[in-house]
Amino acid sequence: MPGMAFLAEAAVFCAWPVLFPRMEVVLRLRRLQVVVLVLFCATPALFAQRTEDALSLGPQVFGGYSEYHPGGKVNGTAVPNFNSGVAGEFEWMNGRWTGLLFDGAVLHGSSGTAYNFNFGVRLQAPFGRVTPFFDGMIGVQHITSNSVPSQNTPAYIAGGGVDVRLTKHLSLRPIQILFINTTYNAETVTGDKQYLNGTRMQAGLVYRFERPGGVRQQPAAACDIENARVISGEPVCLNVQASGFRTRKLHYSFAATGGKVAANGSVATVDTKGVDAGSYLIKARVESSSARHLQSADCQAEFAVEAASAAPPAETAKPAEEPVKPAEEAAPAKETAPVVETAPAAAPEKVSTERDAPKKFASVLFERDVKRPARVDNEAKGELDRFADALAAAPDMKAVVIGRAAKSEGGSDAERRARAAQRAVNTKYYLTLDKGIDPKRIEPRVGSISGKLVELWLVAPGASLPEEGTVKVDEARVKGVPRTTAGSQVKPKAKHAAKHSARKAHSAAKFRALPKQ
Repeated sequence: MPGMAFLAEAAVFCAWPVLFPRMEVVLRLRRLQVVVLVLFCATPALFAQRTEDALSLGPQVFGGYSEYHPGGKVNGTAVPNFNSGVAGEFEWMNGRWTGLLFDGAVLHGSSGTAYNFNFGVRLQAPFGRVTPFFDGMIGVQHITSNSVPSQNTPAYIAGGGVDVRLTKHLSLRPIQILFINTTYNAETVTGDKQYLNGTRMQAGLVYRFERPGGVRQQPAAACDIENARVISGEPVCLNVQASGFRTRKLHYSFAATGGKVAANGSVATVDTKGVDAGSYLIKARVESSSARHLQSADCQAEFAVEAASAAPPAETAKPAEEPVKPAEEAAPAKETAPVVETAPAAAPEKVSTERDAPKKFASVLFERDVKRPARVDNEAKGELDRFADALAAAPDMKAVVIGRAAKSEGGSDAERRARAAQRAVNTKYYLTLDKGIDPKRIEPRVGSISGKLVELWLVAPGASLPEEGTVKVDEARVKGVPRTTAGSQVKPKAKHAAKHSARKAHSAAKFRALPKQ
């Protein structure tokens, strides 16, 4: 690529005087010609460097030396050149490729002074350290000369140049060429307008300011743990949020001081089965997988594991002892106090601990796809993948997915409930079809009108989700829809096929209506 760039630039440099005759004036200026030639020869090396981007978009100012050659005659007298002067610009970038430009120059010659005040737009194409740009402006030009009368005239300007970044804030502008078209009609012999097609050349330095909040963010990772305290055997879920990376291709790795780690992208699940009670750490590392941008960030989170048999025996022992004591006191015979009547097996059914209570895992939003409000989009997919990992790590757990809708979606209450039911069934469809979860472990329900979401609940064996405000979905009437063919994606094809069939039938009818010869 650098060799091709050099050949293209050399061809442009050699053909410039032929393609643009007006540029002969520029090429006669030895100091500018040398700068242009050096720049063309150095550009391939600058392009070959893979450097980090400059600052975030912000204002920049230019200042430097300028010359102006009006390039025309008035009453047969050539307007003199202005061989020394200063120029300045203020540019505000409103995008990576475009910006607003304000330009001004004061130029002096042997017989007068010229002033330029212009504004317009700039188009640029940054490549590493080199940024070529093109300008289009309109403005006013005032010329004061001893040989021709002074006059304010409109000016139409087009041109371009190149900036070469030296430091974080400072850039060199070795060449900028502006073509200026103006008209002159003051005190001419014929009274006709005299056209001045001039050229202004300038070079200098560019300083770019930092926009508030525009400093590039450093790579960082944040570990968000769902359940910091679990009973031995329950899964621990960790979600890593990465920021400040220059590429979206990231690699995640995890390690835990206790339990087995299963990773799926930025989500990790720790299986605590057989782990002793105590505190443990899970560590995550995020690395960019791009060879151009080698970046990394680390984070860690702490979780605690409690013994599974610590609390239940203490609670179940009391119900077992209380019925035994009256039996020993009141019955002298063994037959009146059978062991079966005081069976301790019935006691655990009456005991409810926090471990048995249903746990809300997360909520999945359905707000982004307006045309398909019940579709499981990419962001919902990431949350559901984490939920599937939690179900896989705890095979005795069941899931309840509660679909909801919002009043802002419009329609009647029945329509909103139908949409909420479709969201719940689509969620179950994804978990079973794409993630391989047993459909018998997932129960879709419809909740109150409170938002465009689906709630994900984990339910322990023997426990049940409180049914107040929720209704079980009739899955015989509501069918799941895959992510890739949901909603309106099929409709355009069917509509196109219908139009094609109609046109084909119409053509056949016209053919049959033609008189036979």
